[in-house]
Amino acid sequence: MINEENKNELNWITELRLICSIAVVCVHASMIYVSGIESNNELYGSVNWWMGNIFDGGFRWAVPVFVIISGYLLLDKDENNLVFFSKRIKKLLAPIIFWSIFYSFWWLTFDSSGPLSGNIIELAKRWVLGSPYYHFWYLYMIVLIYLSTPLIRIIFKYTTKKELKVILVIIFSITIINNTFGTVFAAYYEFPKVDLVTNTFLSFICYYVFGGYVKKYDLNITNRIAIIAFIISLILTLTGSYMFGYKYFYFYLSANVVIASLSIFLIYKNFKKTGIRKKILVMRDYSFGIYLLHPLLLSVLDSMFYFELAFIDITIKSLGSIISCIYIIKIFGMNKFTKRLV
Repeated sequence: MINEENKNELNWITELRLICSIAVVCVHASMIYVSGIESNNELYGSVNWWMGNIFDGGFRWAVPVFVIISGYLLLDKDENNLVFFSKRIKKLLAPIIFWSIFYSFWWLTFDSSGPLSGNIIELAKRWVLGSPYYHFWYLYMIVLIYLSTPLIRIIFKYTTKKELKVILVIIFSITIINNTFGTVFAAYYEFPKVDLVTNTFLSFICYYVFGGYVKKYDLNITNRIAIIAFIISLILTLTGSYMFGYKYFYFYLSANVVIASLSIFLIYKNFKKTGIRKKILVMRDYSFGIYLLHPLLLSVLDSMFYFELAFIDITIKSLGSIISCIYIIKIFGMNKFTKRLV
């Protein structure tokens, strides 16, 4: 039996997860206006570039918040490991297998170029790196985080609040410093960087632990401070990506995105219930399906039309893909087998 307090907590978490899914769609709809456009390109700094920068850079907190939510829900919990893993397998196994295969064929058929043999080798490389399609790295990464959960739960059980706080500070600091140097060298000094899914998993552990810490001990941070921190991080992201290039400032473990991600989570956690949140709650069951399906819909919409003004193009394609995802999810939900895929 779920009491009213637990029900309200589940509500705001599912709402925030849906908002993150929508934010991810906006990021992917806008990335063509910034990604790959260097400072010597005539499009750099244009109105369309800035529109892309606002959407792409402004919503970079979405994926880290997904991980924070998982930590919040899973770490401070007394649960048998077999029960935990059976729940995760039931939720993730079928969608990951089905959509990995589907997007592999989609990439070979519509997105790849050159000889088939070369494309198959490239596809195999993508699988090894844990990203058969560009958004799938997150699913493979979160599986590794789930596998580490029993060990992290033991750490949570036998450490004090002060000790856990020190651990958080250390892992965030190491992760930010490590990824700052790695990104800078890769972007500006042509130093080779390989993004194995195992590397990504280790980097995102800090977000996962933060979510668990907030659930267990809470944080005495007012919304005013969190909002100010978010605004500062947003300004840093947008101006920094213009002045020095986007490659560091868009990175999920850059200092600016870390601050934005932690702030957004705390702001929404403290946000009082409104009519807007009640409307969001109606669509709460669609977040996972939207994440899985939206690249397919964006690809279709990109092939159908293009608007000269980036703001209109990004907005219409984001809304179009989200609405289309919802209808497809509803269709999948009519059958007990296909329902498990979204």
